[in-house]
Amino acid sequence: MVLTSAIAPALFAGTAAAEDGDNVLVGDCDRGAIFGIIPWCEVRYEYIDTTGRTAEQVHYDYYVQGEAMEDNWRRQTIEATSHSNQSYGIGLAEAKYTIIKELNNGSSKAEAKRAAHDRVNEFYATQQKGLWSMQAANAKQAESIIHGINNSSGLGHGILVNYPLSCHDCRSEYSFETTNVTLWDGEQINVTHIETAYFDTSGGYVGGEQYHSFTYYDGQFAPASESVGRYKTLEINTPYNDTDTAIMLSGSDFKQSYEVLASNRQSTLNQIGPLADDIYANYDPGEISLAEVKSPAELVRTSITDYDETGDMAYPLLVAAERGYATNAQTNFDIQYTPAGTNTSQSLTGALATERGVFANDTIETGTYNTSDLNGNVWFYESTGTGVERSRLNGTFTVTEMRDVSENETVNSTKLQSSDFATRDADHMQEQVTETYDNRQNISKTVNNNYAVTLPDLGGDSGAVLVIVGLVVIIGGLLVVINLIGALKPL
Repeated sequence: MVLTSAIAPALFAGTAAAEDGDNVLVGDCDRGAIFGIIPWCEVRYEYIDTTGRTAEQVHYDYYVQGEAMEDNWRRQTIEATSHSNQSYGIGLAEAKYTIIKELNNGSSKAEAKRAAHDRVNEFYATQQKGLWSMQAANAKQAESIIHGINNSSGLGHGILVNYPLSCHDCRSEYSFETTNVTLWDGEQINVTHIETAYFDTSGGYVGGEQYHSFTYYDGQFAPASESVGRYKTLEINTPYNDTDTAIMLSGSDFKQSYEVLASNRQSTLNQIGPLADDIYANYDPGEISLAEVKSPAELVRTSITDYDETGDMAYPLLVAAERGYATNAQTNFDIQYTPAGTNTSQSLTGALATERGVFANDTIETGTYNTSDLNGNVWFYESTGTGVERSRLNGTFTVTEMRDVSENETVNSTKLQSSDFATRDADHMQEQVTETYDNRQNISKTVNNNYAVTLPDLGGDSGAVLVIVGLVVIIGGLLVVINLIGALKPL
């Protein structure tokens, strides 16, 4: 008799016996994750009659299930990482929207920062919970397979392998532990992780330690001191050789996905202070509305799907431009920066944004500048690989090279464009409106051209451009197409 679980296909011949085993909560493998959250259901163990099947055939059936599990967790961790990277801009936008709401509600800047901090934590806790739920479902599925193997006669030891791979005479014991994890938003959830011990024929522990963890939660392996090398994976071998294995669980892969989530969250949290400072310094309560900051171009930036090809520099640059800072989306800067009071020089690559008029005629050239001699602030935007960090330059910086990214050529000077708009009379209002609109259009067009986002012109006699962006997201194996539609703009 072989004990298997209803979460896997019935790979065994024969009819089910009348006896059932214990109930166990496992992830429903027939349903995909919805926005990273795995649904839960109760699945019963059931005994399957394996009359006429050899131990080798049963062993191979379990190996096939292990291969299916490996395909599953590889897809899940890649999707979790991809979704987090793609939604980095959305988290940053949520922080900005929260700060504006707090400003308009009369909250202090400190209260706005706290509210934005809580909103960002809520946003990333959803991703965190989804990742842990996926891993818990995999752990429960592994538990059912291990339970079946341990209750099957004739299979022997060494089917589930980790250390050493060739130890088919070793006896293994597995422990499924429940750990309480506190998410970034304060919610507590219970998760399952697997620990294992291997015994040699004399009864001693293999590897010198008793338990080794194969799953990953809450920023560490548990216990962390014992999770080294291949102890981070749980594998099942084939009955035909000692080298081919299927990896049922990989704690290190879930760890890598978690680190991407944590890095994106921290990068977003780091922007809350500068965002709140800028918004509270430039706007009074009620002066700016959410409708004014949720432009079609910003929706593109917060929903961009080609993260690996486009990077995440475009969104912060567009936000800076829409706040009225002088920027140039076409130019990439290499600078040597020495902070005031230090002798240490840093090499930075990224983009610049300044208050209007900091440089003469808003034109910057290669050469050395001291921020104390400039009439206003200069910010530098640097890509960190997991996000964009903005810092205010305070000291000496030398622009060593500027590159026009659209033409891929070096330039000696570039003009920063500002979208400031202020008027006290009607004489030049139309001119300023046209200038502001044209500048925003140019910024959006430049950013979109450089970062592979298409804004199609409907043409015809309508005299208008309808901004339509199709956002394609794969969530839990489902293809979702979302149309983000902007307003009709007169040409």
